[in-house]
Amino acid sequence: MTRFGGRTRKGTMVSIPLFAFVGPVNPGKTSVIATLTEQDALRISRIPGETTECQYFDVFVEGKSVLRLCDTPGFQNPKETLAILKQLTHENAEPLQAFRRFVELYSGDPNFQEECKLLKPILNGAGIAYVVDASRKVLSANEAEMEILQMTGQPRLGIINSTDEPIYLQEWKNRLSVHFNVKLEFNAHTATFRERIDLIESLSLIEQEWRVPIHAAAEALQRDLAQRIHAAAETIADLLVKALQHHEASNFVAANMEEEQEKVAIAHYQEAIRTIEAKAHRQLVALFRHQRLEVADSISAFMELDLFSEKAWQAFGLTWAQLILAGATAGAAGGALVDGFLLGHGFGVPTLVGTTVGAVTAGLGAVAGGAQLTRVKLPLAQQLQQLMKWNGALGGVQIRVGPNRNPQFSWILLDRALAIYFVASHRAHARQDREPLNADDVLVRLEGEGVLSKTWNGDIRRRCERAFASIRKGKAKHEVLQELVKEIENRLMDLSR
Repeated sequence: MTRFGGRTRKGTMVSIPLFAFVGPVNPGKTSVIATLTEQDALRISRIPGETTECQYFDVFVEGKSVLRLCDTPGFQNPKETLAILKQLTHENAEPLQAFRRFVELYSGDPNFQEECKLLKPILNGAGIAYVVDASRKVLSANEAEMEILQMTGQPRLGIINSTDEPIYLQEWKNRLSVHFNVKLEFNAHTATFRERIDLIESLSLIEQEWRVPIHAAAEALQRDLAQRIHAAAETIADLLVKALQHHEASNFVAANMEEEQEKVAIAHYQEAIRTIEAKAHRQLVALFRHQRLEVADSISAFMELDLFSEKAWQAFGLTWAQLILAGATAGAAGGALVDGFLLGHGFGVPTLVGTTVGAVTAGLGAVAGGAQLTRVKLPLAQQLQQLMKWNGALGGVQIRVGPNRNPQFSWILLDRALAIYFVASHRAHARQDREPLNADDVLVRLEGEGVLSKTWNGDIRRRCERAFASIRKGKAKHEVLQELVKEIENRLMDLSR
């Protein structure tokens, strides 16, 4: 019979590819399925025998199932099962005949319940994905399992997972080569979206008749990834527009309270920007369907570097030399750029530079001259344009905080969003932890992978800075924003590779 992508022995059409994930107890079958189907809510346990029934899960693209995976119980008594199957096997008989007879005879026997359950999807035409754990030694029971699966005659694939150090990797490779059409390594806890697609592509290698539907599924996932990358780029560009153009205004009438009211206004501005950023970060995480990954939880290790903290401004953004070069070649006013760094004082909440009525700019650098510019470390995401003017009718003052004119601000927002994207797109759904990542380790990895903008080439930074300058002025045309989306999309595509 044609088992897959055609007619079954009963003459009905198989609509989508089906694979039974089988193996010894607790090798990570459910973990592999969780990563392939993007379901981090699946219950994954190290307790043996947690999966007691066959469970079916679909790989969805645009709301349509393109692949179905069956999670099965682990083998219970493979050696005894193998011995019985050999007795039931007749020369020249159809390979699965002995297995059907085995299920008929032993489905009520408590000693073979698990084997009968895991064989049912295989008898219904499922391909076989045998999952093993390279951190465990190959046992005689595993040899029996592999021989049983080989006896089915079904197309089969060996998947080498690792729940710990893969010290027996080569041993497993050697043994799988004897019994399986194809074998590959796939760490369910570290696999990226691309590796997920690669594994699905590998399923097509074990049976020629299945290549067309499985290739179609892989291509659908490739399109899905491209759509997610584009959506992420639009989300990041929208974040930049909203954050760079945002301002807060407040009125007050109390005399001699300018400084106190100023602090309140700045706090309102900062909280509004944090809210804008957090919303965008949640949207980026949602693109990869994580339920256990939250902006305020798992990825807070580096996001605990508050947007307005000194450490955040040291960790993200360009170097001063890169920033000046990007701004100068993008057409930014060099003098204004320098002045923006030199105005103001202190490493706390910025204070107004001057008390005259009119527009006043507050900067952050505690520096005395241009020679110290490259050594400045900005502690706050502030170079707030604070507009103060007396309100004659109220006899009070209006304080306007923002938009933020500091050119570094846009790069810090961009870097933090890229970091969120990187973590969300590289986190496997098999991970069940909510442990925070070490901030320093994450930042080293981000820089090493070319995630942070300081690692890009100068041409890319200059093109982005031109767009940022237009956004800060509120003059960004549609085509400018689309070019920015395309630049960000290209960077995200690089990260996904």
